[in-house]
Amino acid sequence: MGAKHEELLDRFTLAVWRDSLGAALAGLLERLDADLPLAILLVVRTVEGGPRIQVYRARVLDELATVLDRGALETPEGVVCPTRPVAVALVEQLLTLIHDRLLKTNIDTRLLELHPLLMSIALATYLGTDAAAEALARPPACSHGEVDVAELKGQRSSSNQSCPARFIP
Repeated sequence: MGAKHEELLDRFTLAVWRDSLGAALAGLLERLDADLPLAILLVVRTVEGGPRIQVYRARVLDELATVLDRGALETPEGVVCPTRPVAVALVEQLLTLIHDRLLKTNIDTRLLELHPLLMSIALATYLGTDAAAEALARPPACSHGEVDVAELKGQRSSSNQSCPARFIP
């Protein structure tokens, strides 16, 4: 394969990973937005939820870490490639931001509004500050593409079949 073909393949692979990461984060945030009491149980009061909730939470976090870990394959040349423990730590960092938002949440606040910030943090770790800045400049996304947050105020999604966290009860 020629250098031009390899560059095209690299760009395509990177785009697929970014889209997968964006969809996984958006799907999780949409699912949590759809059921705030469950979101609080899964993110804030996990211990109170018992073993079943802890298992579901672990599955979601592991799935997100797996998606992030694929980003190590996309790390630019010359940048130290993040390892699986970095992906796990990054998921915990993202979860902390979701946790903080849930503690401050009100009826007009949607977790999906965190999407650009969460994407920028993840992309900064794997692709650098330019990719992070680009993610911050984008509007919040959903698992079906970009959305107008103003239209979402007060609405709760009932369609969660495409959500990567669909196994959350």
